[in-house]
Amino acid sequence: FAGDPAAILAQVRAATRDHDWRAVFDRLRHQARPLWRGWTPAQRGRFLRHLRPLWDVHRHRLSPGAARQIDGMIASGELSIQAGKLASAGLEADGVHAAWRPRGRRRAIRGRFDLVINCTGPLGEIGRSAEPLIVDLLAQGLAGGN
Repeated sequence: FAGDPAAILAQVRAATRDHDWRAVFDRLRHQARPLWRGWTPAQRGRFLRHLRPLWDVHRHRLSPGAARQIDGMIASGELSIQAGKLASAGLEADGVHAAWRPRGRRRAIRGRFDLVINCTGPLGEIGRSAEPLIVDLLAQGLAGGN
């Protein structure tokens, strides 16, 4: 792989037509650091704004056993996975009250949830978050930072 983020995306799309996406991302993962170092600050910014979610989803994979367990929880209705941006969240006695904007929508949805998991975080490092809910959960030892 070579080039700016748009070129890499085009190469990945072409490669996944003929090869399993896992093998393509495994190959790309080994080249990620030199690619990043070769990009300008503007190219890095474009990657972070537009391609980071795609990269994060495909480079972090579950073990087959964990994937089967999650698939079972989804099938039973015990687990729902929703992509979007968290607007606000607060811990109440009856659960987490959150407002989030689903991907592709303009308006936030408010609801009560048993659990909210921010898989990538706005910083990619939950321990550096300034979000009061996250800071409080970390301080209480109810969440782990990296």
